Amino acid sequence: MTRQFRIRPYDPNRVRKPRSAAQEAATERAFKIARLRGLWYLVTVLSPSRREAVQAIIDADLRDLGAESQAIRRERERAEFDERYPPIPF
Repeated sequence: MTRQFRIRPYDPNRVRKPRSAAQEAATERAFKIARLRGLWYLVTVLSPSRREAVQAIIDADLRDLGAESQAIRRERERAEFDERYPPIPF
Protein backbone atom coordinates (compact mmCIF):
# COMPACT_ATOMS: atom_id res chain seq x y z
CA MET A 1 0.00 0.00 0.00
CA THR A 2 1.40 3.39 -0.96
CA ARG A 3 1.06 6.59 0.92
CA GLN A 4 -1.23 9.23 -0.46
CA PHE A 5 0.85 12.09 0.85
CA ARG A 6 4.55 12.54 1.21
CA ILE A 7 5.72 13.24 4.75
CA ARG A 8 7.21 16.70 5.07
CA PRO A 9 10.82 16.51 6.22
CA TYR A 10 11.56 18.31 9.45
CA ASP A 11 12.82 21.84 8.86
CA PRO A 12 13.53 23.91 11.98
CA ASN A 13 13.75 27.09 9.86
CA ARG A 14 10.35 26.68 8.22
CA VAL A 15 8.27 29.84 8.40
CA ARG A 16 4.69 29.23 9.42
CA LYS A 17 1.92 31.25 7.85
CA PRO A 18 0.27 33.49 10.43
CA ARG A 19 -3.35 32.68 11.20
CA SER A 20 -5.99 35.36 11.22
CA ALA A 21 -7.80 36.34 14.40
CA ALA A 22 -10.98 34.76 13.03
CA GLN A 23 -9.16 31.45 12.45
CA GLU A 24 -7.74 31.51 15.98
CA ALA A 25 -11.16 32.31 17.45
CA ALA A 26 -12.83 29.51 15.47
CA THR A 27 -10.20 27.01 16.58
CA GLU A 28 -10.56 28.07 20.21
CA ARG A 29 -14.36 27.80 20.02
CA ALA A 30 -14.22 24.33 18.47
CA PHE A 31 -11.73 23.20 21.12
CA LYS A 32 -13.97 24.51 23.93
CA ILE A 33 -16.98 22.72 22.45
CA ALA A 34 -15.05 19.44 22.19
CA ARG A 35 -13.86 19.73 25.79
CA LEU A 36 -17.38 20.46 27.05
CA ARG A 37 -18.82 17.50 25.13
CA GLY A 38 -16.17 15.23 26.66
CA LEU A 39 -16.86 16.63 30.12
CA TRP A 40 -20.59 15.97 29.64
CA TYR A 41 -19.85 12.23 29.45
CA LEU A 42 -17.32 12.29 32.30
CA VAL A 43 -19.92 13.44 34.83
CA THR A 44 -21.73 10.09 34.57
CA VAL A 45 -19.79 8.96 37.66
CA LEU A 46 -21.60 11.54 39.80
CA SER A 47 -24.81 10.92 41.70
CA PRO A 48 -27.95 11.37 39.54
CA SER A 49 -28.97 14.73 41.00
CA ARG A 50 -25.47 16.19 40.68
CA ARG A 51 -25.04 14.68 37.22
CA GLU A 52 -28.21 16.36 35.96
CA ALA A 53 -27.17 19.70 37.45
CA VAL A 54 -23.68 19.60 35.93
CA GLN A 55 -24.98 18.41 32.56
CA ALA A 56 -27.47 21.30 32.55
CA ILE A 57 -24.63 23.74 33.19
CA ILE A 58 -22.56 22.21 30.39
CA ASP A 59 -25.54 22.36 28.01
CA ALA A 60 -26.00 26.04 28.87
CA ASP A 61 -22.32 26.70 28.12
CA LEU A 62 -22.64 24.89 24.79
CA ARG A 63 -25.70 26.98 23.89
CA ASP A 64 -23.77 30.14 24.84
CA LEU A 65 -21.05 29.11 22.37
CA GLY A 66 -23.72 28.69 19.68
CA ALA A 67 -23.54 24.90 19.59
CA GLU A 68 -26.27 22.33 19.91
CA SER A 69 -26.70 21.18 23.51
CA GLN A 70 -25.39 17.70 24.20
CA ALA A 71 -28.72 16.43 25.54
CA ILE A 72 -30.52 17.42 22.33
CA ARG A 73 -27.68 16.06 20.21
CA ARG A 74 -27.73 12.75 22.05
CA GLU A 75 -31.49 12.36 21.57
CA ARG A 76 -31.16 13.19 17.86
CA GLU A 77 -28.35 10.64 17.43
CA ARG A 78 -30.40 7.98 19.25
CA ALA A 79 -33.39 8.66 17.01
CA GLU A 80 -31.18 8.43 13.90
CA PHE A 81 -29.73 5.14 15.15
CA ASP A 82 -33.17 3.70 15.87
CA GLU A 83 -34.35 4.78 12.43
CA ARG A 84 -31.32 3.32 10.71
CA TYR A 85 -31.25 0.08 12.68
CA PRO A 86 -34.80 -0.98 13.57
CA PRO A 87 -35.23 -3.51 16.36
CA ILE A 88 -34.76 -7.13 15.40
CA PRO A 89 -37.95 -9.15 15.93
CA PHE A 90 -37.39 -12.38 17.80
